[in-house]
Amino acid sequence: GELGLFRGVEKNREEYIRINCILSAIAADDPNTSLVNSSGTRPKADNVHFDAPSQRKMGRRYARAWLSLAKRKNK
Repeated sequence: GELGLFRGVEKNREEYIRINCILSAIAADDPNTSLVNSSGTRPKADNVHFDAPSQRKMGRRYARAWLSLAKRKNK
């Protein structure tokens, strides 16, 4: 999944964007891979890690992505 682009990480923002672009390119090139979007998530107080509700949101997104990949593979 993507790295969260939260306020307070401006000094690392370009690096995070670059990493997310690399992850996107890998997912685009590999049909057995999916990229989970981190938009709409919120950070913990450290402004790096997802807070608990966002972790659950990402977990649901990962589950949907995995199910989608599994369905494609079983066709």
